[in-house]
Parts: sequence; C-alpha cells; structure tokens
Amino acid sequence: MLINTRELRVLKEGDKFPLYDKDKDRLEKYEEQLDIFNNEIYKVLTKKIHDLPHISGERKKTWVNSLEHIYIQANIPKEVSLLVSDLLSRRPPILDVKNDKIQEDIDNFLEDNEIHTQILETSIDQANKGSIIFKIYKQDNRLRLDSIQPDFYFVEHQEGDKRNLSREFVSWIFKRDGKKYRYVESYQMVDNKLNISYQVFKDNGSKLGKEVSVSEFLGLSKDKEIVNIEHSLLVHIPLWRCNGDYFGRSIHDGLLPLYDEINNRISQLSRLFDKYSDPTMSGPDLGTDDRGNPNKVIGKYIQRDEDDPEVNYHTWPAEVEGNIRYITEVLFKILYIVTPLSPSLYGIDSDGSISGRAIQLKSFRADCNTDRFMTYWRGALKRIVRNALAIEGKDIKLKDIEIKWEKGFSKDDKEQAEIEQLRLQSGNTSVKSSIMRTDKVTKDKAEEEYKEIQSEQQDEFKNAQVALNSQRGGADE
Repeated sequence: MLINTRELRVLKEGDKFPLYDKDKDRLEKYEEQLDIFNNEIYKVLTKKIHDLPHISGERKKTWVNSLEHIYIQANIPKEVSLLVSDLLSRRPPILDVKNDKIQEDIDNFLEDNEIHTQILETSIDQANKGSIIFKIYKQDNRLRLDSIQPDFYFVEHQEGDKRNLSREFVSWIFKRDGKKYRYVESYQMVDNKLNISYQVFKDNGSKLGKEVSVSEFLGLSKDKEIVNIEHSLLVHIPLWRCNGDYFGRSIHDGLLPLYDEINNRISQLSRLFDKYSDPTMSGPDLGTDDRGNPNKVIGKYIQRDEDDPEVNYHTWPAEVEGNIRYITEVLFKILYIVTPLSPSLYGIDSDGSISGRAIQLKSFRADCNTDRFMTYWRGALKRIVRNALAIEGKDIKLKDIEIKWEKGFSKDDKEQAEIEQLRLQSGNTSVKSSIMRTDKVTKDKAEEEYKEIQSEQQDEFKNAQVALNSQRGGADE
C-alpha cells in the first residue's frame, strides 16, 4: 500500500538504485526461477556448484562432469507452473456492481484490455517468480492495463513496515548508441494526490549517473504529472507470501532439490538401461573356423571353462525395480504433497474417479492453494477496477464490487446441473444466481436469460390455454 507523505522526493545523480542490496538477490532469484521453468535445472545446478565456497576447483569440475554425463531433465517445473495458471485462470472472473452505468464502464475496460488473456499469461509468470504487477494509465483517451514483470518493479518501504510503501518505481536498463541508461518511473503519494516522475540516468552500476532530459532523450512530452486520485496506479499481486514480506514467493521455492533428485534417479536408470541394452554373453570356447581363426561374436563375450558349456547373458539384478519404485512411490508422492500436482487431476489415481466433485475433493492441496492464489487476485482485480475508474473521476467502493470466479477444476456438466436443480427445488438459490453459475455470465446476462425463460413459459401457458379452450369447445358441440 502506498502511504500518503508530505514532501515529494525525486531521484538525483549519485542516489543508490535499487534502494536495497537485497534487490540484487531478488533479481538473481527471478533469473534462476525462469531457468527452472525453462527446464534448465542443469544450468542452475552448475552455477550453484561454481558458487560453492571452500570447495576446490577440481572437485567442482568432477561434479559438473558427472552432471554432463547423462542428466535427463523431466519437465516437471513447467507443468507445476502451468497447473497453477490453469487452476486459477481457466475460467474468466466475472465482476458485478449494482450501478448499471458503472457496470458498463467496468465491462468495457476489462474487454478492451482482454483481462482473461492477461490473467492466463501473467499467472504463469506469477507462479514462476512469485509476483506480477499491473499498471493502469490513460492513453489516447482510453484506459489501459499493462502487466509488468517483477524484475522491473522496485519499492521503498516505510521504516519498520515492509507492506506499507513510501515510493514505488518501474525501472529498466536500455542501450542507446552503445551506452547504457536507466529509465525510472517514480510513484509517490503527496497530500493525497499521486505524483509520477519520469527520469533517465546514465547507468553507473549501483548508483545513478548523470540525469539526461527525458523529453529530448525519449521524446516524452512531460517529465512529471499529478493525478488527482488517492491510490497508486501500480497493483502488485503476490502468488503467496509470509514473514511480513512484500514480494511474493515462487511456487518452486524449496523444490529444486526434489526436482534434481527426480532427474538424477531417472538419469541413473537411463545409464543402466544403456549399459545393459547390449549385455555381455558368456559361454564355452567357440573354437576356430576352417582357416584356424578363432570364432567371434558381436559384442562382449566371456569364455568359460569347457566343462560348463551353458550360454548366458549377464544382466543387471532385479534391484532396478526398487529404484523405479523409489521414483514413483517416494519422490512423486512427495511431489504430490508439496505442489498442486495431484494424481486425481490427471486421471492416474488408484480408483480413477470421473466425478468432477470427487476429483476436487481428492485434490485437497491443489484446492487450498488455488483458494490462496485467488484471494490475492480478487483483491487486486477490485483495486484495478477502482483505480481505473478513479482516473475518470468515478468513485466506487471495493465492497461494492462483487467477483464470481470458478476454479479451474474439471466439472461434470450433468452433475453440476443436478446440483443446481436440487438447490432450486430446496429454495436456497434464485433462478438468476443459478443461471450465473451454470452459464458463467454476469448479472445483466442472467437477467436477460431469466426474462427470456419467463417469456417462453408465458407463451407455453397461453398456448396450453388456447388448446384447452379449443378442446372444451369441441366437447360442447
């Protein structure tokens, strides 16, 4: 949350940026998490080996060489991230307010900015890096919504409180004529108005270099503006967080050792299969051919005593089955516990349930995680809509925005229809609400559908009355 302040502070040459040393670690972590998502765990592990202190270079080289031998990378991290995104954003959120004019403005804003597509895409980045940021602004007389990677987002915390912010920054480094420059947008609330500054500095490492004219350098028409709203136009959405931290945590946090162990064991099995795909044969002396040359076989052959003429293949012992069980029954079970992955979601559980409700009930961890992720997104979507309308001078309270958003679990349409029918018969829901849930539409669309149903029912009743009267008339004759 951006806190109101009394004095505007602008960055200047020589200032430290980013403001905190830990931002460097955060940016490096984002690179590592992206490598994990891109199934480059070998690259991450190699870097970690090289960064180990107090380990000799020869030993590090031995470890890296052992990785290079055969390291099969099961693309589990990518599936974990995509699953998080699918469970969260498979179905679009529906935002409703009671004011029809405001509702139209909200619908237009969300439609113009393809909100569902943006959520589908950014939720993958959010799962990988732990955070995503949205920026609201007005351009060409239209409200715009852009996503920003957390790599380009920086904050200044209030003293002793990580969650309350004095300033927010959007910043990145770019090149011009072979030289590096840093662009910085600063957001600060001063006297209940949002102040935005646009600046460009020569890149000078951890400190800002000489400032250059943003209008001359980038062609921007202004270097600052004051927006008459009491909210930031940047909305930060963490995936999940704890310990009072501001930035969110990746879905892959703490999972690298597990990913590596799975890859290592699969690679080990692959090496075994390669080694014994052409097993060694043993048997008696094969004698010589007509020319007196010893007979040979293709592959490895061990000659045994002539008194033991049996021919055998030397294969690996059956302990390989234990290695396979270790992967499937130990490592993957741990994976199912510590990630949203669940056998039920993929139809590979023991009983093979096909009921949508049964699948969701058996995927407890995935269900709980999705609820957690959606909690952050619901609040963020409300703030995005409120702040966008505030730019237009329209005021709406967060509590007046209602969000209906279904999780991405597979559903049985027949099962869902039966549930809705039971609810309608018991009187614990309205027809309009049932239509909204079943058809996943807004209140206005549900209202139209409800009126259409009523009209059809009235027509059927009239037709039935006409038919009944006609039958009675015929009987009287």
